[in-house]
Formats: sequence, structure tokens, C-alpha cells
Amino acid sequence: MAKSDALILEITDFESPESWRWQLTDGSGKFLADHEVKLDASDAYYSAFKDLYNYLKINAPPDKRIEKEELIINGLGAWIGQNALGPIASHLTKYKVPIVVRVIVPPEASGLIYRPWEIAQAGGKTLAKRKISLVFEIPGEETAGEAAAIEDRMRMLAVFSMPTDVSALSLRRERYELMQLINGIAKQRSLAIDLRIVQYGATRDSLREALLEGEGWDIIHFSGHGEEAALILEKPDGSQDSITSEDLAELLSLASGRLKLIMLSACLTAAATLEETLRWLKLSSIEQDRQTTGMESTEKGSMPSLAWTLVDQLDCAALAMRYPVGDEFAIRLATSLYDLMLAKGQSLARSLPLALEMALQTGYNAATPPISPATPALFGRRALDLTLKPPSVAREDFRMPSDGLDYFPDEPERFVGRVGPLGRASSAMAGKSSKRGVLFQGMAGAGKTACALELAYHQSRSQRFQAYVWYKAPAEGDDIGNALTNLALDMEKQLPGFKMAHLVDRADEFRDWLPRLSEFLGRESILIVLDNMETLLSSKGDWRDSRWDGLVKALLSHSGQSRLIMTSRVRPNGLDENRILVEPIHALSRDEAVLLAREMPNLGRMLTGSSSAGLEKGRDIVMRTLKLVQGHPKLIELADAQATDPEALEKYLEKAVGAWSGEEDQLNKFFLEGKSARTGEEFLRVLTGWTRDIAASLPSPSRMMFQLLCALEDEDRMEAVVHSVWPEIWKALGGKGDAPGLEQLLESIKSAGLVQPQLQGEMARYIIHPGVAQAGREVVEAKFRDAVDAQMASFWMAVFDEAQNGGAEEQGQMVVTAALRSAPYLMRQKRWSEASTMLENAIYRDESPEMVALVLPLLRHIAKATGEPDHHGILARALMLAGQIQEAEDIFRSLIDRCADQGKFRWALAAAGELFEILKQTGRFEEALELVEEIKDYTRKAGLGAWTQLGNEARRMQALILLGRYEEVLNAVEELRAKMRSLAEESEQKESIRPWNVREAILNAGGMAARRSGNHEQALELNAEAVALKEARGATNLDLASTRFNDYSSLLRLKHYDEAGRLLLYCKEVFEKEKSIEMLSMVFSALADLMDTLGRIEQAMSFEETALRYSYLFGNPEGIFISHNNRANYLGKAGSESALDQRLAAATICYQMGTEMFALSLNGLARDLDRFGPEALPESFDQLCQRLEQEEGVRFRELWQRLPRRAEDGDALLKEIIETARGMK
Repeated sequence: MAKSDALILEITDFESPESWRWQLTDGSGKFLADHEVKLDASDAYYSAFKDLYNYLKINAPPDKRIEKEELIINGLGAWIGQNALGPIASHLTKYKVPIVVRVIVPPEASGLIYRPWEIAQAGGKTLAKRKISLVFEIPGEETAGEAAAIEDRMRMLAVFSMPTDVSALSLRRERYELMQLINGIAKQRSLAIDLRIVQYGATRDSLREALLEGEGWDIIHFSGHGEEAALILEKPDGSQDSITSEDLAELLSLASGRLKLIMLSACLTAAATLEETLRWLKLSSIEQDRQTTGMESTEKGSMPSLAWTLVDQLDCAALAMRYPVGDEFAIRLATSLYDLMLAKGQSLARSLPLALEMALQTGYNAATPPISPATPALFGRRALDLTLKPPSVAREDFRMPSDGLDYFPDEPERFVGRVGPLGRASSAMAGKSSKRGVLFQGMAGAGKTACALELAYHQSRSQRFQAYVWYKAPAEGDDIGNALTNLALDMEKQLPGFKMAHLVDRADEFRDWLPRLSEFLGRESILIVLDNMETLLSSKGDWRDSRWDGLVKALLSHSGQSRLIMTSRVRPNGLDENRILVEPIHALSRDEAVLLAREMPNLGRMLTGSSSAGLEKGRDIVMRTLKLVQGHPKLIELADAQATDPEALEKYLEKAVGAWSGEEDQLNKFFLEGKSARTGEEFLRVLTGWTRDIAASLPSPSRMMFQLLCALEDEDRMEAVVHSVWPEIWKALGGKGDAPGLEQLLESIKSAGLVQPQLQGEMARYIIHPGVAQAGREVVEAKFRDAVDAQMASFWMAVFDEAQNGGAEEQGQMVVTAALRSAPYLMRQKRWSEASTMLENAIYRDESPEMVALVLPLLRHIAKATGEPDHHGILARALMLAGQIQEAEDIFRSLIDRCADQGKFRWALAAAGELFEILKQTGRFEEALELVEEIKDYTRKAGLGAWTQLGNEARRMQALILLGRYEEVLNAVEELRAKMRSLAEESEQKESIRPWNVREAILNAGGMAARRSGNHEQALELNAEAVALKEARGATNLDLASTRFNDYSSLLRLKHYDEAGRLLLYCKEVFEKEKSIEMLSMVFSALADLMDTLGRIEQAMSFEETALRYSYLFGNPEGIFISHNNRANYLGKAGSESALDQRLAAATICYQMGTEMFALSLNGLARDLDRFGPEALPESFDQLCQRLEQEEGVRFRELWQRLPRRAEDGDALLKEIIETARGMK
């Protein structure tokens, strides 16, 4: 399209981001339409218009993100069309599509360029769907004549940057599809296109070298990671290298003159928020209003955007992304765009809306969110009429790599063979197959997981499935109690909108829900991979947790397009082979083993006659090797390591023959029948023998180092750890002189094929095959193993002490790491008390579900081994965190009685303190207050000091708060703070609690009482002090965010809406990352409070609905009461009589728990009765339960059963509550 054919939409009379005038003219300057823009900054949609990306983040709950984002964007599009474009939008509908609009924005209004104009609705359709192309320009932008013509070949440079220390994108797949596309266009149309790939080392130097090649480049395509005003390249060591827009422009200037188009497909290549927009465009902030949503960030300077910097300095067109771009969307958009431009001859401006339409054909999902239509944007006048027509010359083929999957482990670096199993498995994945899944079953280390990943990645390249789920079962020996919950959380994370976690701990509800799961899978096309499932099975194949049996059957019982992949050493009983294909994965076939040997460096040279053994002898050795390894991949790898010296390999082969049982003819069957008939036990025995022989041949220091690596826990096989402990272990085992250096020792072990170093940043991790490590451990003498265990325990306990006493913020996580790392070494030495204490410290610092699941089986083992009260107490605390409340309470009550009878009052005190927490959590507040007096008695009898006594006062304050007695708490706070200041850090008496713990508990209690009684300035002061204490001791991110969250209500009541909004967004992100269901329920309730305060009742109701569901999932009655009460408030404001049901639920909970909040509930109920009338009331308690449980996740009847039973009959209590409320009018 010529520039004169494009419409011109220009901003004039710009006053502010809320006020300006649009003028629409044709290419000749003829007036067509105008619009005086006057936007209401208090409108919720204006907040979305300003900062759509963050608005969606805060307003779309994680479990309903796609659905909610689509609703918001649809409403915003209509708002933009009506308010921000007005008659302009209507006028644009008169033209035949496609049309191009030059959007000219003066510098002072340039922030408007980054608003989501493409989703604006005109005549009920968005501009993007109408294929209206917007090309953004700033007045004064000049082009230097015509761009250089494409000569004999069109040249395209594609840069795929994948640093090792940032999260991966699906760049292997993007590269594959881009190369497939370019190859297909060139081959089918006989076009000359040079495609140069820069990948696996996309450094500044490698990019500079590529830019200098040949006659320059017509297109530069960058894909990878980005950040504000920068792209991420790689350093030589693989770590990330952030290159600013100015530096990038200077580097790419090597291609200027010929360069026509730059495609920036990095995550943050264009402005994702207003703040980013202003910084990238080097503009001063012209928008001073920060009150509209409470979510905007304060501007802190500006930097030029990549797009504008490159357009300005390189005189080219740029296609950049306004918002973070999903991998799938980026791939489809790029491939569609290039196909339209290079193969079909379309201009850039016309191609973009068409490519966008194609990219969105599969619908919205996590990788193509609803914000996608507003993501790509064209910049620069060159974009108006740019066409790219490659000359007609033949070109050579390209090789195609594979792609990756979000949430899945990396695709195997090397994958050879398994053609038969994967061919059959792929057939089972096909849409027309009668199978609904595949089980890869086989011995340890055979490659089952690699097969599952290879199959999953293969399917993703064909876009066979809409979504994918990866789940790995707990490791051998770990507790499996939370395994199903963790699967549910993983599925919810990977399938937006999917909900399962709230059901798994209710066996009957879960069983009844499974048919719905099957129906869901029948409607959708989802690939689910369940790895390592043998840990959930008995040795006979029975499910240890019967819920898994029903789940797996449900995953296979549908008739739709979804599929299941499982891996397991053990075959589950009861599988329907009509529904699932069982593929044994043992050794490689003969042919596969031969191919692998040929690829190996040393065996390959022997096959080609390039080794010192000569051709005939070399091949003979390889033949004997293949016969003896029987297709085992690790044995082939070990043999190749020895093949550097063919004579040495021959000696190993002679020894290895005896490792196999039976006649040699049995080994020859491997060649005759094409596969090995040997069992997994036999393979393990041979692997062990080979490992022992190879290790025995090493020099003594190298052999000792290898044995050390085998004796270490897998996570400790790191260069820094080994470097620290090696000198001490050398001395402990009688080594003479200084310990030999690591580098030389490890090189000999690596050359033997026993260890594979792998760089992680600047440090190496030493990878050892599980079978090799097991063999190495078996030959280690007890003295050696004891020395390693003792030294490693000492090492990690020293790290723990240093981190605990260091005081730096970052030390908190190191305390947790050191505690966990020390435990297995301590337990092998039967140092139970030290191990238990370390694990207790780990869960004290990190209460996440993942941490509890990791620690729980270890604590069970210790408690069972010792029977000691303190070990059972620590176990019970972990059970509380795992949600197994009744088992924990039973343990604590038993410990209290037993320890008190035995005069062990300190242990009785500890158990009573934990019972206090259970009583609080389950709503038994009066009982909790009574227990405090018992706790004080145990403290006196145990002879504990002042800090422990103050800790008891903190408990009393907590109980009083829950009973609504705030003034008593506030009266005590200042006295207790003064007393704490007067106490020495180190008490002369024994204490059961650390001083910092007491300080935080008292400050938290005081802050809560101040907030609830309306003393908000005092609340902020107390909480700031608590936050400072936590920062000083290096608290975890979850702990810090949970404490900072306390400020929100005070900030809200003090009308600091912007600060409250930013706080809640920060907390929400932390809680989502840490999977804290309790805190998620609270933060969504807080967001509802904020929206209600700002007058956005619909958003408030939506947020509180999510909060209520999370509250039931966590199970805390107080949180459930708050959400029901808030729901009643918002529903009442919206004029819904269902507010009465919510109010009755809140009042019922309060009555049973005996809190002073009961009066508040009654007052609200009285108001609602007056407004909606008695006819809206439920007829019975049963009907109330039915109404409430129509909301997703609400289980009110079940909650009633576990509340304190102040009233036994629900109908009688309901009648009493209603009559009392009526009497309050």
C-alpha cells in the first residue's frame, strides 16, 4: 500500500493522557472525522487502558485467568471504541478491509502509542478482527529515501538466545518451525533466501560476526528473553547478558542500509506498562494521577524503547511486542507473518492483521492469552508499504531441531533408538486410536522418563494437543500422603481454569467428581504425563492410596482426544489393555545399540578403523562389546570411555563375560533375536561389576574421589561442596600430606566414563548414573562411609550455624538448605535428635507444602526409630502444616499427659503450645484461652525464664484477639514492649523460645488488635517493626510477604489506595509462587475490600468469591466466616437477596466459635432482613446448606460438623439467630 493510500489519524490539542483531539484524514489531507477525547480517570476501564498487563494480573485469579481476562478485554475494547475513539471507530467501519492507518502521535503524547488500540471495538468487532493495521509514527520521523533493494538473495538473520540462567522459552521449536517454513517457501517456489541461525552461544561477539557476514541482512529476527529497555543475549559461559537498546542499535548498525525489518519477539521488547513506556521513550512523566486504581508504579526515570530506538537509528520498520508474549503465540505469529510476506507477497502492514488472525485460530490459553491481539505493534514509517520479495533462485535444505514444553523437564540431550516403542506409542496418541494412554514400564535407569519426554515433545511439534500436564510422583521413600494434592496443584497451574485441589482430601466427593474429569478430558485435547509412578505402588502393583486407582481409570475412560503417558518400574494392577498400551522399556534393541555405538566417539572410531586397534580388530572389539552390554545405554557409555585404549577395553570385556549367568550362547541371542532377554537384576549386576573394575583401575586418590562422589547425596555433588569437604575427608581416611587437587582427580574419573561434570553457572555439578553410584557405594567400606557422613553432617551444620547467626537477609534460605542437607547424613549415623532439630528448623523457616512434604517422611522415620516425646512433637507440628490436624492433636494431647505425669514439664509445655495453635485454627478460642493458664503452669514448673513467660503472654493476646477483646490486648502491648527492651538477649535461665520469636509474636498481636479496633497508625508502626525484625533474621519471602500483608487494611482505611494496591499485587505474586492457599484466600479478600472501597462492586464480588473458595480449601473457620460476611456485604450492595444466606452462614460460624464478631453478624443480618424481607430466608438449615453449596468449593455442611458444638441442632440455631436479628430493628 502506498503512503498516499493510508488513512492518517493524528493527535492534536493534546492536554493530558485523558484529554486530546483525534483528527482522521485521507492520504490527500481531506477531513473525514474527529473526536474530542475526555476520559474519566476514575473509571475502572481507564485503569485497564493505562496498564492492561498489570490490570489483568491483579484482576484475574490464577485458576480462572483465561476466562476472566477475556471478559475484561472484551469490555475494555467496547470502552475504548466508545470513549477513546468515538466517531473515529464508526468511520473506520466504512472502509473495505484491509486498510492501513498511520497513527501520528506528538512526542508529548507518545505514551499513548503503547495503549491497546487494536482491541478497540468498532461496530461490535475489534480493529484487529477488522484487519485494520495501525502503524505508529512520531512527527518529524524521516526516511532516507528508498531502502536498498534485495539483490540476488534475500538474507535473514535469526537469533535465538537461550542463556542457561534464565527460564527457557520454546526456542528450539520456534527455530524448527521457522526453518521448516523458510525451507518450504524456498523449495516450493524456487526462491533464494539465506537463513542464518545464531543459537547456542548467542553472544555479542557471535552476533557481531554474523552481522559482518556477506552483504548485510534484510530481516533480523530476535527471539528469546527481554527486559525493560534491553534484550538478553548470552555470555560465553552461557549466563545472561543484558544489552541495552542503545548498545543493540549500535551493534545492529552493522546491518543498516540494507536492513528493512526487525522482529523483536522477546518477552518485554515493548512497553508492558505505562512506566516502561515512558522510560523506554525517554519522556518525562506527564501523568501525575496515581489514584485511579491504586496499582500504578511510581515513575523512576526513562529509557528509550527498543522499537523506537532501532527505527530511529537504523531507518527500518520494527515489529515489537507490547506485552509479554507466549511461546505458542510468538511461533504462530512469526511463521504466519513470514509466510504471508515471503511466500504470498503481502506487505508488512497487511500481513500483520492476517497473521494475527491465524495465530489466534486455536483460541486462548496460557500460551496465547486474551491480551495477545494487542501485543504486536508496528513502528516506523517504513512499515507502511514494506514488501519483501525474494529472488527466484534455488536454495539448499536445512536441518530441523525439535521444540520444548512449558512445565516439562528439558528434552533429553541425547535420545537414540526406541523406534518401535515410540512408533507404537505415537500411534496410541493419534486422534483415531482406540487407546487412551501409554505406560512405559521397565528397570531403573532404562530411560522410561526419556521416552515419555521424547513422546511428549514429539506430539507438541505436531500441535496434536491443546494443553499439556507434567507430574512427577514422590521419590522413593518419601511420604506419598500429599501426592494427589500436588498433582491437583500441578494440573491447576498448567491448565488455566481447571479446579481439583479442593476435592482430593474428600474421598467420597473426589470419587463422585471423577466422571466429570473424564467428561472434561473427552471434550478437550490434553496430554497428561505421570512420571515415576512406582513409588505410589506396592511391589505387587497395588495402589498404596486407593484414590489413585480411580483417578487413573478416569484418565483412561473417556472417548475423546486427551491422552495419558505414565512411567513406572512396576505395572499397576487392573489396567485395561484395551485402553492403554503397555510398552516395556529395558535395554536398547540390537540395531539401536549399534547406532548408539557408532555415534560414540571412541567406539565410532573403532568401527571406522581410526583407532589404534586397526579396522578388523577394532570392529571385533565393538562386536564383543555389544554382545556383553546387551543394549544397556550406560554400559555402552562406560565401554566407550574405556575404548580410548582398546587393549584396556579388551581386558574389561574378558572380566565382564563372567558377570552374566548362563551360557555364552544366551548372549549371542541378542544378535540373533535383535533384543536382550536379560532381566533388570542381571543388568544391574553387570553394571555393578563393570563399575567396580573400572574404579579399581583408577589411581588411589582418584578412586577415593569417585567413592566420595558416590557416597554423597545427589544434591551435594557440586564443585563448591566437594572442594570444601575433600581435604578433611582425605585427612580422616589417612591420606598423607595435602589433599590432591580436584581438577586432575576428576579428569581421570571423567575419562573413565564414571562421572560427567555439568556446568551450572560458574560451578560444576557432577552427574553420576544411579546404577554407577549404587555400585560405587556398595564397594565403599563402612569406615569410609562413616567418615563421609560425619564430615558432611559437620559441614552442613557449620553452614547452618553461620547462616543462622549471620543476620543477613539472604541467610534465611541458607538456613533451610543447610538443615535439609545435613539430615540424611545425621540419620545414617543415628544422630536422631540433631536430625530432628535440623528438620524442625527447616519447616519453621519454610512452611510451604513442598517443604512439608519433603520433611514429613523423615520425621516419621525418626519418631518411629526413637519413640522420644520431642521427636513426636516435631512430627506433630509437621502434620499440622500438612493439614492432618486430628492426627497432630492426638499426638499433642498424648504427649502432654505423658510428659506431665513423668515430670517432663518443658516437653509438656512445648506440646501444649502446639495444641494451642490447633485450637485457634479450629475455632475453639475459649478453650485456647483456658489452655494458656495451663501453659503458664508448665512454664513455672519447668523453671523457664522471662522470655518464655513473655511468649505465654503473646499466646494470651492471640486468644483475646480472636475473642474480640482488643482493648485488653492494646493495654498490654506497651507494657510488654517495655519489658522486652529491659531484658537481656541471653537469659540466665533456660528458655524454650528465642527472643526474636517473642518480639514478633507480641508485635503481630498488637498490630492485629490495633487494626481491628481502628487504631491504624499504631498498627502500621507495630507492623513496620515486625517486618524489620524479620528482614534482619533473613525470613523467607513467604514470611515477609505475609507480614507485610498486614498493612493493607490500615492503608485502606487511611485512604492510601495506591500503596495498598501495590502491596496486594506484590503479596499476591508471592503467595501464588509459594502456593500458600491460606494467604491466597486472604489476599483475594483484601482485593475485594479494595475494589469495594473504590466503588467497584462487581470486581469486589468476584474477588471475594475466589477468596471464599480458597478459604474452604484451607479450612480455617475464621477465614471462612470473614469471606461469608464480606460476600453478604457486597451482595447486599448489589441488591441480591442471597446476601441473607451468606450472612446466616457467617453468624452460624461465629456463634459456634463463640467470638464477639457474632454481634457484627447479627447487625448485618438485621439490616438485610429489613431490606429483603423474611420471604428470602431459607426454610431450614438443610436448605441453607444447599443454597450455599451451589457456589464452587463451598462445603458448609461439612464445616458445621467440625465446628465447636455450642448448638447441636442447626434448625434450632438458625431460628434463634433470625429471631435475635429481628429483635434488633
